[in-house]
Order: sequence, then C-alpha cells, then structure tokens
Amino acid sequence: MNRAEMFKYLTEELYKVYEAKNADYGSSVTDTYNRFGDISFLVRITDKYNRICTLMEKEAKVKDETIDDTIQDLINYLILWQIERKFSGK
Repeated sequence: MNRAEMFKYLTEELYKVYEAKNADYGSSVTDTYNRFGDISFLVRITDKYNRICTLMEKEAKVKDETIDDTIQDLINYLILWQIERKFSGK
C-alpha cells in the first residue's frame, strides 16, 4: 500500500469511527459546542494530547486506548470542530 492508498484507508476508518461514536453519543459534540463554543473542543483535544503523552510513557491498561486510537479520536475532533465552526457561520 502506498501513502495515498494509506491516506484513503485511514480517512475511511476515521469515518467508520465517527459513525459508530455518533450512534453511541448522538449530538453531544454539537450540543456542547453550542453551549460552550470553541473551548469545548480545546478541552477535548487537550484530553487527547494528555492521553498520548501518558501512553508514550507507559502501556495502556484499557485495550481500546492505544496511541493510534487516541490519534484517531484527535483527528475526528479536529474535523468535527471545523464542521461546527462552518455550521455556526464562523
């Protein structure tokens, strides 16, 4: 697999994660953004950053909390942040 194919594969995986989490959590990201604005995403992103820092120092005890999973979450939060900004007219 070359880098372009890997990029396509990873973005498709990101979408699958988005769909699954959206089914579980509903519109919580939009609701939180509408209530608190940009800071709501900064908090979530900071949590993911801190998680990556911790995982680089020690192995996770929770199976689905790898560095790659956390990177995926971080990317999706950044995309969702941009979507919320676009929908709010910013």
